[in-house]
Amino acid sequence: MKRLELAGRTFGNLTVRAYAHSIDGLAMWECLCACGAEVVVRGAHMKNGLITSCGCHAHPEGNKSVYWKGCGDIPGQRWNQWRHLAKTRGISFEITIEEAWTLFLRQNGLCALSGVPLVFGRGRRSSKSSTETTASLDRIDSSGDYTWGNVQWVHKDVNMKKRALSNTA
Repeated sequence: MKRLELAGRTFGNLTVRAYAHSIDGLAMWECLCACGAEVVVRGAHMKNGLITSCGCHAHPEGNKSVYWKGCGDIPGQRWNQWRHLAKTRGISFEITIEEAWTLFLRQNGLCALSGVPLVFGRGRRSSKSSTETTASLDRIDSSGDYTWGNVQWVHKDVNMKKRALSNTA
């Protein structure tokens, strides 16, 4: 049976470079993934859509994952840590994660005090290069609770320096 030429064709994130070899009569192809990885893949698996990447897109991370618990880019695990820390300090935490995300968007992802861009980094379990979280939820009046109207997003370093001060102090 004549082998169908796949070199130069693209299947999802895989671009076929060249024929590699056959295994039990099945054609295997050298491919370059959009992420830069080189892999050898069975031609039939690419043609029927079973394989469309080197695996880099098989288990997406962050808010693209089916296991994502959070809102926008705010990881649910980090949100729960903030709530727990507030509770252990005896501070009421009444803002929802959806309200916090809305506030983040209203601030255009920038620190309310310095104007520096804020990010929600990847978790510690990430196998890929980790981005440090710089976003920190701050109480405008540090003697008040975490409520709508008394919170703002700031850079974590700004929040550490501000401590128990208010915005006007």
